[in-house]
Amino acid sequence: GNLLEIARDHGWETYGIEISPWAAEKANQKNLRVYEYPLRRCNFESSFFDVVTMFDVIEHFEKPREELKEIRRVLRSGGWLVIETPNVESFTLRYIYGSDSELIQPHAHLVLFSKSTIRLLLRDAGFQITQLRTLPLTRSFLTYFLMVARRLVKIPLRRLGYRIGPFYLGSRIKRPDDLKFPKLTLNDCLQVIAKKN
Repeated sequence: GNLLEIARDHGWETYGIEISPWAAEKANQKNLRVYEYPLRRCNFESSFFDVVTMFDVIEHFEKPREELKEIRRVLRSGGWLVIETPNVESFTLRYIYGSDSELIQPHAHLVLFSKSTIRLLLRDAGFQITQLRTLPLTRSFLTYFLMVARRLVKIPLRRLGYRIGPFYLGSRIKRPDDLKFPKLTLNDCLQVIAKKN
């Protein structure tokens, strides 16, 4: 519910859908309206929303075209749809990690998209794309290199038991992923902003 919370704090009337009972409960603890079932079962009126966002969602649908048609129904004319989803044509997926890429999750990612397939799907569902770009999952090379640098600092600290002289640093920097290096990401994420025709 983080995005809903930010939007609400900026004056938006917000509604969320979260199939995970655990995550829905966390959102409800923040006094957010979150439904634990699919959009179609929410029975929103037509043209109800100004904006619909789908961050790492569309790839989990068996029939994404049907979901988009329902989203189009509940969006007002000229309303906005924002999607982020894995990019099946990612450089790192194709040339570095292959089937070991975190983008490939056969148990959860039922449909993966490229720029051309997401473009065709959205056009078929009645949307006009205003922006389509690829992003690294880490958002920037600076973020990636800072993550790597932190891990490099933690290696010797872990060997020292997180102690430097009389100072114990473990309570500040010790985490379960101490030595796990982040995977390099380049264009692993598709970001789409589209408008209802």
